[in-house]
Amino acid sequence: LWVVRRLRAGEPVAFLTRIHPFIYRRMGWELLQMCRDKGVAVTAYGAVSLTELAGCRAVEGGAPADADAVRVFDIAWLNRHPELLRPVDPTVIYCIGDDKERPRLVRLLRRSYPASGGAYLLGGSGDREDQAPWVPWRKLGLSLRLGDIGCVLYVPAARAKRSPLKAGGAPLVRLHGLGTRVPEETTLETLAALGDSPAAFAALGAGAPWRRLRALCPGLRRTGSPGSVIAAARRHGEAVVAIPGGALFDGGFSARLLAACRKGGVAARVTPSVSPVGSAYARAQFCLGDDYGYQGIAACSARRLLSEPDLQTPLLPLVTYGAVGTRLIPPQAAPAVPDPRRP
Repeated sequence: LWVVRRLRAGEPVAFLTRIHPFIYRRMGWELLQMCRDKGVAVTAYGAVSLTELAGCRAVEGGAPADADAVRVFDIAWLNRHPELLRPVDPTVIYCIGDDKERPRLVRLLRRSYPASGGAYLLGGSGDREDQAPWVPWRKLGLSLRLGDIGCVLYVPAARAKRSPLKAGGAPLVRLHGLGTRVPEETTLETLAALGDSPAAFAALGAGAPWRRLRALCPGLRRTGSPGSVIAAARRHGEAVVAIPGGALFDGGFSARLLAACRKGGVAARVTPSVSPVGSAYARAQFCLGDDYGYQGIAACSARRLLSEPDLQTPLLPLVTYGAVGTRLIPPQAAPAVPDPRRP
């Protein structure tokens, strides 16, 4: 109400949320509905969400980078729609639910994946909120029972082989995402890293995003070669490289770079960024929540969708990404209506 009153008084207002404004942010949802009811125009920008954070920590822990398809679910909704789980692709699950939902989820995952598998469990809050250790299926039930209410699971593809990155020491490669819209969605953390590093690179073509970024970071160099980044890291002790989108959705450079780091014994750190999923959701003003908005997201590269059109389902919004840009295709099903009995 305070925001809307300021707007009606003719004042420009910016509303900031922790992490993403429309992913498990009831206040963001309610503000959006209020603005629509009052005829107030809203412009939304993507932000780093726990989807990207969980994915980056999973990549550091050995999950493959650069997924060309991923699905994101609310735990209760996935338990009601188990047919939408695709073990051939990575899955992110927000585990906000009652005491019955987490055991049901564990049973579903153990039925759907090889017995030797497991998932990366992002803490959610507290002093370990940005850590995502690997948890095998046999221990997942206890880990979820003891876990924070806001914990998130990153489940890699069933056939994915784990190959953890070297965690620390020199030389070190720091991998950052630039977001989908550069530099509007490029995080301050990424800009600061590029500006401070003596060996800063961007995997960009010579277009407008490169010119804008170079104006902010004059020492930046373009690269398309993982070898040049690793050579600079060996020379300077550390190198920073920024890629379009983020490590989970960049079209292949991050996977090649991290494979070269593993082969060369070079430590690597993956920093979360605004992904095509977060960007498209914000621009379309869609919400992901437990009892409001939608309860799942499908995302895939445009190339993958052309070869597998069944990746699109009438129950989920679909985000496509790739060289042709980012697009959100609305689902056929209507979003959930908030439960007025829920506080």
